[in-house]
Amino acid sequence: MEETQQNPLDRMLAQWKKYISRFDCTVFCGSFLLTLLVHLYMFTHKFINHDDAHGLFDSCRKGLASGRWLLFAISRVTDSFSSAWLSGVVGALFLALGVTVTIKVLRFRRPLPALLAVFTLVSFPVVASTYAYMLTAPQYFFALACSALGVLLIRRDKLPLMLLGSISIALAMGCYQSYFSYAVALTVLSLILDVCEQRWAGRWKDCFVTCAKYVLFLVLGILLYFAILKLRLWQTGTQLLDYQGIDQMGKLDLPTLAGRIDAAYRVFAKFYLGRAFPIFHRFFPVLAVLCILSGIAGLAVNFFRRRLYRRPGTVVLLALMVLAYPLASNLVYVMAGAPAVHTVMLYSLVFTLLFPAMVLDRLSVPAHKPSLRRLGTAAAALLLALQFLCGYECAVITNRAYFYMDLTYENSYAFFVKLTGRIESYPGFTTETPVALVGRASMPTPHINTQLTGVLTGESAINTYSRKSVIYHFTGSSYNYVPDEALTAIAQTEAYAAMPCYPGDGSIQMLDGVLVVKFS
Repeated sequence: MEETQQNPLDRMLAQWKKYISRFDCTVFCGSFLLTLLVHLYMFTHKFINHDDAHGLFDSCRKGLASGRWLLFAISRVTDSFSSAWLSGVVGALFLALGVTVTIKVLRFRRPLPALLAVFTLVSFPVVASTYAYMLTAPQYFFALACSALGVLLIRRDKLPLMLLGSISIALAMGCYQSYFSYAVALTVLSLILDVCEQRWAGRWKDCFVTCAKYVLFLVLGILLYFAILKLRLWQTGTQLLDYQGIDQMGKLDLPTLAGRIDAAYRVFAKFYLGRAFPIFHRFFPVLAVLCILSGIAGLAVNFFRRRLYRRPGTVVLLALMVLAYPLASNLVYVMAGAPAVHTVMLYSLVFTLLFPAMVLDRLSVPAHKPSLRRLGTAAAALLLALQFLCGYECAVITNRAYFYMDLTYENSYAFFVKLTGRIESYPGFTTETPVALVGRASMPTPHINTQLTGVLTGESAINTYSRKSVIYHFTGSSYNYVPDEALTAIAQTEAYAAMPCYPGDGSIQMLDGVLVVKFS
């Protein structure tokens, strides 16, 4: 009798199907394709960013000094060079993975609401801000995927998987510490859904124990991160940087902690309702309010439909979770302090904009009541439109930022080409001639209206700290620059004071054997 043969690949795929559904595959493919669509402008151009220009061929070896001990290892995935296409696509794969896991944790069941939520997740302007630093974008989106995966594993409520979840949280922080805030926000939001969907059927003590376990394993992730960090610092003799308070991680007194918690709540409100972050259009607060109201309405409907008000313990826990949600979403303000926080750290604020899709996915009305059916249809249409508008607003803001980066690149490139041409045409100039670029340059720039961190606009690109790298990589000119400490001495001379500013005639002169360019 002939033996039955089985292809190993078929067996492997059959095993995967136990854990990965067709819905998951749809969400992942939709996430990846939407990321390509929204961010194609960035993937097909090479724009100027201060850190990216300095590290075009950087392997992120210095990431350990910032507490990011996994950054170097993950950077090897794209061979340690900042390719707009390769790094962009690899980052898109990691982003799609993180988004897919997030959708799974939030328990979406219907493709349309899930894909609308995906549209907002992949086009949220923080993604554009992250892609502006293309040299680290894949690593940061890997951190996002690990953060979401950590929450998914912790929620399995089995000790081995929960330990793996803590390890995943540690790996996320090893790439970028701020994604711990994403894990906490996702955990709190998933617990709110648990209560609304009666996971514990009113057993508030079981709910409290589960919350405590989740907090414990999230904290374990932090402890693992710090343990590995201390070990790597000891092995390599590296000292943490004092930049943005990195060397003060984990050191908080009670007054400072209270002040940071207060800042987290205040900034959470200002992000959606105020102009503290002038990133979006002026009508964005209206969208944000409608998203918040849709979430409140969905919560209220569940609260009364399932009669949760009859269970005081559950009501108290639900109230605490709702109050904790803004803090969890903005936990980075507690971790780093307001002066150190910038746009790249704020991805966890995206969850509030997903409320319409979450409510739409769970919307149900009695089939035997025509009036409620019509009301439900109208509500579904409004939620559908609201979630699409949120995603489209994010996509427009993202591409506006890319458009400004394109204009900045063209203006900066033209500026540096003219500058290098005048330097190299100066009488007697050779490759050995000492060159000094002194002061802050100025040039006419187009109207700029974006506040995303990493998106250089106007004069910021020609005055970046990595200006010499920009000149070298984008114009092919390499000069014998004088040390930075010599620039102050040159600027204090009478001869320099008498020079006009660039591009005026005489703004480039030879002073004591140094070819000086006076910008200001």
